Amino acid sequence: MVVTPSGCHAHDRIVMAKHSEVYPSAEDLEAVQTIVSHVECALKAASDQIDAPKADGDPAKAERSAPPRHALSFAPF
Repeated sequence: MVVTPSGCHAHDRIVMAKHSEVYPSAEDLEAVQTIVSHVECALKAASDQIDAPKADGDPAKAERSAPPRHALSFAPF
């Protein structure tokens, strides 16, 4: 391994140079984080809508429309 006068290995400089080439800019990272946040919110809204009982006045009917619980499903504590 070749050591440069500054104490860094030549391989380290190559790796750091490649990292700076492939690492996204702050703007790109922020754009991805915004997209992920929007997708998470949309999935949460869809999940809440699927999970909500039907409010057509008959509580027994709303209970019957709930998904069945399976023996292998985890119960919240």
